[in-house]
Amino acid sequence: MAPSTITSSFKVLSYTETPVPASRDVPVKTNFCNQEREYHGAQISGWAVGVYIKTYQSDDANTFVGQQVFTGTLLGRQGTFTALAKGAFADGVVTAEWQIISGTGELAGISGSGTYGVPAGYKSGDELPFELHVEFA
Repeated sequence: MAPSTITSSFKVLSYTETPVPASRDVPVKTNFCNQEREYHGAQISGWAVGVYIKTYQSDDANTFVGQQVFTGTLLGRQGTFTALAKGAFADGVVTAEWQIISGTGELAGISGSGTYGVPAGYKSGDELPFELHVEFA
């Protein structure tokens, strides 16, 4: 199958941050983050859970890494895929990248990458655009 580009949106259903427990004082604010998302569009429909570690360089800037597990339908194929995620928050804007590392069900053999952003002024429940480039082995 030739590579495909999916341009759609997702909505954040829930988001929590909790401090990383440590036996010593951590000089930089470091949090665990959990997020649930709903994806919908002509080429994608489903739900995802993400787990991230976020490190704050200041109150106005942070970086994060983690994984997201998507379950649903992508390009008419039912299954699950896992993506590594990394990104940053600065000047009121989030920029992030995904790298798909594995798939199950009809999404087995998937590979790809993508990007998304959260604009300044984002309000809970807003649709967030993303782009995902995928292909199947």
